[in-house]
Amino acid sequence: VGVPFYWLGEEQNYPPGLVENIMADGPTDNPDPTVKWYNYDHVRDYWESDAGTEVIQFFDDKFGANLPAETLWRFGLPKLAREQEARYAAGKLGEIARERLDLEKAEDNLLRPILKSMSDIQTLKEDYDGLSDRLKTGEIDREKFEKEKVPIEWKVEDIISRLKGTTEDFEGGARGEGERVIEKRKNFSVKEAAYEKEVESNWNKYDEVVKEKFPNYDPEHPLPQWDPRLLRAQPIENDEFGENNDEGSIDDET
Repeated sequence: VGVPFYWLGEEQNYPPGLVENIMADGPTDNPDPTVKWYNYDHVRDYWESDAGTEVIQFFDDKFGANLPAETLWRFGLPKLAREQEARYAAGKLGEIARERLDLEKAEDNLLRPILKSMSDIQTLKEDYDGLSDRLKTGEIDREKFEKEKVPIEWKVEDIISRLKGTTEDFEGGARGEGERVIEKRKNFSVKEAAYEKEVESNWNKYDEVVKEKFPNYDPEHPLPQWDPRLLRAQPIENDEFGENNDEGSIDDET
């Protein structure tokens, strides 16, 4: 149905009309086929009814772990996991995830047309070199060489013009945009490193952090709400990738 969480094989737990609602909404404008049909709102209750939104948002913020995104990572869908975090994660995780996604899009918008142009020009250079070799070996004469090199030169000019047109919207051109993106990446890396350090610290004092938020928390009986979906996902995940065995558990990995 276009929703990776559907793979968990618990269709009976989804709200009635899920498939019809997904089809009625239609795909998003995201070009990634894995993401374009994804709409967490259709399965939000499924994921949050057991744990509760407050618990999920708490883990987002303090431990950098969005429960649905964690499952997507485990299913080998990193792009969709990042999309999930950026669109739906709360607290600092959501802030970091959204800034990361925006930065990656800025880098992609800058680099994609440049790399495409470089690739196209390299192809045309190979065509030109091949034409020159034919001239040197006498396979073609100068007149034919001059005639056949014209469309190659036109294509090169077209690529350069296209690249200028793509980058002229950037303030200061491609160079100016490149400098801004590099600065954003530098600043974000510092921010992300600080958050990862904070998350690591919270994991190291897990019981203390959880008890501060939930005074009734008992370390002898860990939050039962956090585990059900991951535990249900594990057998499906292992079967999917042929790794079904009795060693370890979801809890061991987290």
